[in-house]
This record gives sequence, structure tokens and C-alpha cells, in this order.
Amino acid sequence: MPFEYLGSHVGSSPAHTSGRSLSLGFRLATALMGHSGIEWDLTATTDAERDALRTWVGAYRSLRGLIHSGSVVRGEGGEDPIVTGVVAHDARDAVFWITCLVTPSDSVSPIRRLVGLDPQRSYRVAPVDVGFPPATYPGTAPEWWAAGEITLTGAVLGAVGIDVPLLHADEAIVLRVVAVESAHASGHL
Repeated sequence: MPFEYLGSHVGSSPAHTSGRSLSLGFRLATALMGHSGIEWDLTATTDAERDALRTWVGAYRSLRGLIHSGSVVRGEGGEDPIVTGVVAHDARDAVFWITCLVTPSDSVSPIRRLVGLDPQRSYRVAPVDVGFPPATYPGTAPEWWAAGEITLTGAVLGAVGIDVPLLHADEAIVLRVVAVESAHASGHL
């Protein structure tokens, strides 16, 4: 289903509809997948939660055009962590969500492929600040994570993939992937 047809709201925890308690980072990241909104009594939020919501609104505004016009892509068949993305029709811009729903059974984050990109182009990959960081296992962040970005070809991202920090259960990372003019990609997996 194209994201422009879906509503996705960030709400309080525990959720009034399901009773589930989820981290603020997870709620913010997943609420970017569609017509985002806020379904939360803002008078009951803390200053830190309102600051996170402001950052999230800024992220949504910068991604809205892409989310509402690109093609939805899915990573490997249902493996956790799950990869979902939206790729612009010209493949110059994309956003990907890497979502972990279960407690990892390994101590190393699996590499996940980012599909739908132009294999001939180079792309800058960077985490999106959604207002609150995901819970990750210490010492599992790849080298590029500390630098805040890496440049790789669409061929590498689509066939080999990219490593990210090992996520706790019910956590998500959002990545912005933008084509760069340089013909040479740098960085290591």
C-alpha cells in the first residue's frame, strides 16, 4: 500500500488502542510511514517529549514529499530486522526504516540490503534524527555510524547491504539515502 494512503500517528505510551508500551524513538520512527500526525494529549507531555516531537515534525516536513510520492520497497522476506523504504521515481532520493520487532538472537547486527536504488549511482547514507534515539546494544555500531554518514554505490547497498547498530526489540532506525555526484563511493561496511 503506498504510504500516501496511510495515516500513521505518534501517540502516548501505553497506547490507548492496543495497551502496548513502546519507546518514544520507535513511535516517532514508525509514525513517519504515512500521513503523519499526533494522537497524544500534548498537555500531558514532558518538555523533553515536546522537544522530540518538534524534531520529529521537522524530519517529517523534510521527508513528506518523498514519502507521499515515492515507491514503497521491502527488504528481504520478513526477516527481522525488517527493511521498508520509499524510493523516489528517479532513484535520486530514498528513506529506509530498519525495524527490529524481536530480541536479537545474535550479538552482531545483520547487514540489510537497501533495494530499489540505481546500481550505477553513489549514495550518501545518513541516520535521520527523529527526535529520540533508538535503544541499541553497546559496542555494535559500525565505524560509519560515529561519522554520521557513509557513501556507497546503489549496487553495494542493493546487493551487499549496510550494517547498522544492533537494535533492541521494538526499535527502529530511519536512514536517508541521497544520490551524490561523485562517481566513486567511499567507506567500508
